[in-house]
Amino acid sequence: MYKSLMEADKSIIHQSFSLIYDENLNFGLPWITRAGWLDSQPGRLISREKCPGDDIILCCSGSAEIFTNDSIYVVHPGDLVWISGNRPHYHKASINNPWSKMWFRISHAKLANLKSHMIGENIDVIKIKNISFFKDWFIELFQILSMPNVDNNIKINLMLAKLFVLFKKNNDIQNKKMNVLSDLIAKIKINPNYRWTSFDMQKEVGLSNSQIRKLFKSIMNCTPREYVNNCRIQKAKDLIINSNYLLKEIAFNCGYYDQFHFSREFKRITSLSPSDWKKHYL
Repeated sequence: MYKSLMEADKSIIHQSFSLIYDENLNFGLPWITRAGWLDSQPGRLISREKCPGDDIILCCSGSAEIFTNDSIYVVHPGDLVWISGNRPHYHKASINNPWSKMWFRISHAKLANLKSHMIGENIDVIKIKNISFFKDWFIELFQILSMPNVDNNIKINLMLAKLFVLFKKNNDIQNKKMNVLSDLIAKIKINPNYRWTSFDMQKEVGLSNSQIRKLFKSIMNCTPREYVNNCRIQKAKDLIINSNYLLKEIAFNCGYYDQFHFSREFKRITSLSPSDWKKHYL
């Protein structure tokens, strides 16, 4: 089932293609069934119960809200989203800054395994390091699809192979970044009550403050300070449930100088005061 909730769609379509998938002719290899390039109308909503294949979408500019695999994401330029077609999903362009997207639909007998191998298990959105490489890939794909001939099956399979190489290179970059931060993240989780100033973090990883902030933003989608605070509040939740400490003692054990600042930070992150949170979850 498919529906668009725009009465008069004024999106600008740069490219649009639809292909027939024949598994017998394609020897069980992944296959592209649809592809396109669209500057979306503000607020344009596409909602489906399911579709035959998964949609892989690159956000080139603007932003959109994505729902897939029971999770909601807001994507921005350089984000690539993999939407599972066998489950309910939607994407809605921003009202104020609608996205421009390049996309294609892929069919395969084992799409879940393919997705896990390409972008990671239980991951729907990844950040593309070199977006120009992926844009160039899409443009080359559109050129092939615009001139159909007897060699198109081979050319499309070669394009998918190129895409998988791009995914691997992008994942390698992300893995290198993750290795740099992994020890620091582990230490923060173990000891969130430590002061963890920017200088402390610089000593741990040997990088500048701006480099550390960029790594946290690209990998953890938060600032270093936000990550520390989240770890502290997570520890506080555990102490609230599993200890007999007073709130001022919990505050001290989680790195806060007094109960007032702890309670304010706890409510900012959880939307509940520590006492209300305890009543709600016990």
